[in-house]
Amino acid sequence: MNQEEFQVIMKYAPYLMFDEKEPFFVHHIGYMMFYETRPSDSFQRIVRIDKDKVKFAIEYTIFFYYDIQHLYELEHIWVYVGHDGNVCGCEGSYHGKYINEMLPGGDILRDRTHVCLYSQPGKHALLPEKRLVSLYPELELACGELAGIDGFAYPESLYGVKIPITQEEQQMVREHIQTHYRFQPSMVFIGKQVSFSQFIHWNTLKSQIPILMEKELNKIRREAEEKRIGG
Repeated sequence: MNQEEFQVIMKYAPYLMFDEKEPFFVHHIGYMMFYETRPSDSFQRIVRIDKDKVKFAIEYTIFFYYDIQHLYELEHIWVYVGHDGNVCGCEGSYHGKYINEMLPGGDILRDRTHVCLYSQPGKHALLPEKRLVSLYPELELACGELAGIDGFAYPESLYGVKIPITQEEQQMVREHIQTHYRFQPSMVFIGKQVSFSQFIHWNTLKSQIPILMEKELNKIRREAEEKRIGG
């Protein structure tokens, strides 16, 4: 690990706010530095660096085991740092797309170096203000009746590692999420600290995720088998 780079990563690490009833928390946060315009390796976009305004950008790739509707979840925050060392821009992922988090008149900065964003309950899409979380029309439905609906959503093309799963096992995943994680959001948000050890380079995290997903899927398989035998 490049210790100097890691210190920069932590200096600008985002603060995340979660619903107090949120059933999932961050497992790891991958990071990548951008000093020039180039594609992201983990998101379908080009990270653009305007060198007149931006010294560098940091891509924070946030890995959760679960979204309330599926097994496997990856969210993103892009923090842009100006030549004065202060944050001058921020974007975040929102349901497969990305949005500008620094609204005119908004206030997401803490100490001029940390952005503070709100995670949509269960879904983890990122927004700059609590009230904007309610823009998602299925906010409560996703965490209730539609919990688990998408099953195992691992994107094989990103990792180049195949994890076979049958339709019967997909249904097991859906039932597992419904049984264990369905909840009613409180819309009361609290900060949850991510430890230093949870930040790792994206390349390292990328190599670990298929292993972690296989293990979680096997756990669900065992639980389903034990239920079948005992039932």
